[in-house]
Amino acid sequence: ELRALEQGDFGEYGGAGLAGWREFVLCHNDKKNPAACARCPRTASLIRAVRQHHGYVNQLTFLTLEPGTTLRDHVDPHNYLVSVHLPILAPERSGLRVAAESRAYEPGRCLAFDNSFLHRAWNHGTTRRVILTVHTLHPDLSALEVQILSALHPLLAFSDIPTLALPSLPTDDPCRARPSL
Repeated sequence: ELRALEQGDFGEYGGAGLAGWREFVLCHNDKKNPAACARCPRTASLIRAVRQHHGYVNQLTFLTLEPGTTLRDHVDPHNYLVSVHLPILAPERSGLRVAAESRAYEPGRCLAFDNSFLHRAWNHGTTRRVILTVHTLHPDLSALEVQILSALHPLLAFSDIPTLALPSLPTDDPCRARPSL
């Protein structure tokens, strides 16, 4: 499915203003992008699987980083989301740092992390890096927290509230929910 997409199908990532960071969004704030899902039906089927397991899909997106691109350190404002990166095309010298821990991307091996910690990604390789990213609810949330946050997150994501950190979640390990980071 990815091979059928062209560079023009990818938009600037979330208005970040960084030319080398682009996205093809299949789902955002638990709402499918019907046109994108029609073009990538096998990938879009992950939305249902993630919803069944975690109750909510904040984002299911192909993200690209062009050669020579380094993202600035940044944080996301909420600790109740977990980001999972599945590298599809992972050139040498591309990777991710979360807090003080760095990892190289390896095709087929997921990196999962709490993106409320300082993180950055880079592609110092010679070809485009492509990952499939899923942002979903933290696995340590209770059923009630999942229900509440599934309803509230779309509102919180676009509000003037600077951050929402749930005290019940661990705050000392950015990679606690990781399968492989």
